[in-house]
Amino acid sequence: LIKNIIRFIVWGIFVLYIISSIVLDIPFIQKKMASAISTSLEQLLRTEVSIGHISFDIFKRIIIEDVCLHDKQGEKMIAISRLSARYELLSLLEEKITINSIQLLGFNVNLKKETPNSETNIQFLLNAFANKDTLKKESNLDLRINSVLIRRGTVNYDIISIPETPGVFNPSHIGINNLEATISVKALKNDSLNANIRRLAFQEKSGLKLKELGVRLIADDKKLNIEDFTIQLPNSRISLTNLEAS
Repeated sequence: LIKNIIRFIVWGIFVLYIISSIVLDIPFIQKKMASAISTSLEQLLRTEVSIGHISFDIFKRIIIEDVCLHDKQGEKMIAISRLSARYELLSLLEEKITINSIQLLGFNVNLKKETPNSETNIQFLLNAFANKDTLKKESNLDLRINSVLIRRGTVNYDIISIPETPGVFNPSHIGINNLEATISVKALKNDSLNANIRRLAFQEKSGLKLKELGVRLIADDKKLNIEDFTIQLPNSRISLTNLEAS
């Protein structure tokens, strides 16, 4: 009897998985799902949100395309061509979050604020997803991301009240283009970190060009190790084998 029950449960899960995969692969369902999520986010954030396409396999991956989020002034703040993630759902049973890969392809972020002391236009988004529970709860974070791939990124940051300085780097007016990165987070817990930036590259509108940056970070609650640090600019290169800070 127990074997029959177990067999029934296993087959039930399998059939449910097949049905859900077929249903969620129907373009009409995907469009309705994208529209419903966009509407829910608009109600939560009280601003314009659009999502062109969503497809996912419940147990292993999700793909989101053509995302656009406006700020409170009605200007386009975040635009993403494609965001995909492959994950291991079963790892949640062990209270772990394991993501096999994240791909962020073609995105544009525009951050700004009126004066140095005013809030940035993205603050409302951070507030919306902040933990509003005033009681401190201990979190047992256990995250692993095997690969993060970022391509064709653009990030702009401006403090409107401060004049621009064309051709000279200005921390109040940053314009990063062609942002590319390959990153892995082997372990991220409450008291430790093991991450590897295999490659980071971008161009800044002042003329600064970072051809390549690579570094491995290993840290616990007592010390930080920086290994294999390399930074490559057009006419210079800096390398450090190991650096430790306590």
